[in-house]
Amino acid sequence: MNILIVSPYAINAPHFETELEIAQNHINDGDFVKILYCNAELLACDVNPDHNITKCLICINRRKRGLRLLSKEVDVGPLTNMSEANKFNLALFMKLKLSNVEDLKKITFDNFDIGYAALSSLISLTRDPHTDLNKYNDLARRFISSSFVVFSSINEYLSTGFFDKVYVYNGRYGPMRAVYRACQKNNVECLLVERGCTLNHYSISVNKLSHDIRYTNDVINETWENEHDHDRRDELANTFYMNPINKISPTWIAFTVGQINGLLPNDWNIEKENIVIFTTSEDEYSAIGDVWEHKIYINQIDGIRKILDALQYNSKFHVYLRIHPNQKNISNKNADSIINLKSPQLTVIQADSQISSYTLMQKATKVITFGSTAGIEAAYWGVPSILVGPSLYQHLGSTYNPHSHEEVIEMIINKLTPKDKEGAQKYGFYIQTFGIPFKYYKAIKIKKGTFKNVQLSKNFFLLVMYVVMRIIRPLDRFVSLIAIKRLENNIYCFNARR
Repeated sequence: MNILIVSPYAINAPHFETELEIAQNHINDGDFVKILYCNAELLACDVNPDHNITKCLICINRRKRGLRLLSKEVDVGPLTNMSEANKFNLALFMKLKLSNVEDLKKITFDNFDIGYAALSSLISLTRDPHTDLNKYNDLARRFISSSFVVFSSINEYLSTGFFDKVYVYNGRYGPMRAVYRACQKNNVECLLVERGCTLNHYSISVNKLSHDIRYTNDVINETWENEHDHDRRDELANTFYMNPINKISPTWIAFTVGQINGLLPNDWNIEKENIVIFTTSEDEYSAIGDVWEHKIYINQIDGIRKILDALQYNSKFHVYLRIHPNQKNISNKNADSIINLKSPQLTVIQADSQISSYTLMQKATKVITFGSTAGIEAAYWGVPSILVGPSLYQHLGSTYNPHSHEEVIEMIINKLTPKDKEGAQKYGFYIQTFGIPFKYYKAIKIKKGTFKNVQLSKNFFLLVMYVVMRIIRPLDRFVSLIAIKRLENNIYCFNARR
């Protein structure tokens, strides 16, 4: 079998180490393995959007060290592999004038949603689903360039019909989605790699983004049905819902650290109907595609405002708005608009508040979410959960899923009984078990670990590079700008030759 691994971001642990793990497994099976790399050719990437030259050198060094740890030398090649025609097309893309996010979403090339792809990378960096393109026009254009380069290059590699499978990380970000779309164009199996249920697991989605709602729903149900030990099934599902209360996170930061169990807002009144809205981080899902677009409201802030307006003359209700803890220290127009909401019936609980999210949830009359995991958690704890935005758990049957604003308000005002929590148990069991155990990678922390007992970021060269990056940052920035300009000039010069 002929395997292609697209690995441009070697600076990131554990993602690069996961790619090494996959390569080693295929070597063990006797497969041919080719790994594509970036040697600072992309104008922008998700781990180095400013094309910082020192970061590029660190990335290249980690890649070389990692490849030497494989039991057999694999074929390696440059990520950039463009035809002359596509070099000309790239020059045209670089001249695009981007006025707003909606215009960016409409940009496509050969059935590749390149605008959505670039926007996904841009939003992840700014943490703002309504990113101001007047401010980030240059970066957006460079992400379009990188995405186009990767798409057209992978298309060239796959058009030969040589490769049977392609591995790439995530598939949501611009250059990564370019790989996924090139695989679809050439009918080549694409395996999208992500984190697993613990730091010592990774997961693979075959020909589907891990953000695909229907695909994930099917996998969750299949995982549940395939587990015949029902006691184990229930125990692991319960563990998922107890972990955040106990301030435990197997894969990421425990956002409940700093919160005090049992602590409620000072104005909590048990005589009222207490509606708790948990905000979600819109940036991760804002540029996946139409399936993740809000159907009832324009966006989260629009929904919250309309709900507050509908309840403003009904004094028996009070709304508590819990800002997601990962929004702490984020300041942009979208985040500030939510934090600064005002209403006599509203209490805003800041991201860094010690008030317990889970006490709020369990004491609430009803919980409203726009896709946050809190929605399925509320359902597990026997609280009526109203889901007003898209979510991976929306088809599991444990949440109320209204189809209009009027229906949302009816659900808030009228008495609701909790939905069957089996869907919530399915979700919890899946999150606790999905993925493949690592053989060669061992996690130390979230972004730190060893591959074959070697920590790739630990060597003298990288130490020097990190020191250089901190001490002479202005010079490094100047050199990076020169490098970007040189790459751009190469594109424009090619256009002139045409």
